[in-house]
Amino acid sequence: MKSIIALSASILPLIAFAAADANSGAAGGTSGAAGAKPTADPKATDAKAQANAKAKADAKAEGKEKEPKQPKRGVGTVAMEAILDGASNEEALAAVRKEFPDANTTKASINWYRNKLRKDGTVSTGGAWKGKPVPNAREMAKAAKEAQEGKDAENAKAGDNKPTAGDDPMA
Repeated sequence: MKSIIALSASILPLIAFAAADANSGAAGGTSGAAGAKPTADPKATDAKAQANAKAKADAKAEGKEKEPKQPKRGVGTVAMEAILDGASNEEALAAVRKEFPDANTTKASINWYRNKLRKDGTVSTGGAWKGKPVPNAREMAKAAKEAQEGKDAENAKAGDNKPTAGDDPMA
């Protein structure tokens, strides 16, 4: 029995310390326990707020009010503008590198922006895709290949009617 009383006597200060620490954290005040954070002086906080308000009022009165920040024109903005204008990934990459020569932009980056625009349901504003959803890179490549084949076929038909130096008209 004596050992239980001695044990409880040694545990009680620990329990009291833990309870005081828990209360100080929940209430935000100090309980005098070691390691507790001191609370800020409300008078000092009010003085800082008043000083900030006064500085803003003075700046406004002098006409030195900060102008709203303009959004920065970055790689993503240039890439998305080029894609919306109907540029292929290669053309959009060239536009980005023209404006930002030190950027580490790749075709994969451009394709990410293209897919982001497609996912958002954005409509193209220029080129052959004007008024249509932004196409993926495969659709653009297929359309370009078909257009090239159409031009090649037209050139081949026009060239069939012209005699060449090696043709014998009597044969």
